[in-house]
Amino acid sequence: MSYRLLTLILLLAVILGGCAKKPPEVNTAEWQKFEDPYFKVHFTVPKNWHRISEGTKVNFYSS
Repeated sequence: MSYRLLTLILLLAVILGGCAKKPPEVNTAEWQKFEDPYFKVHFTVPKNWHRISEGTKVNFYSS
């Protein structure tokens, strides 16, 4: 009997935990063009993303 009660409580906790509000999405209105002369590629990224270049490797981070 106690295992059923424990299972019910855990199941209820998982269901209620999944009902949490999601954070609002950030609207990115401004974009910037990135061009890599080495690989001859270009694309647009959000302006508020951070770019880290390490030699020929380029990483973009949103936060």
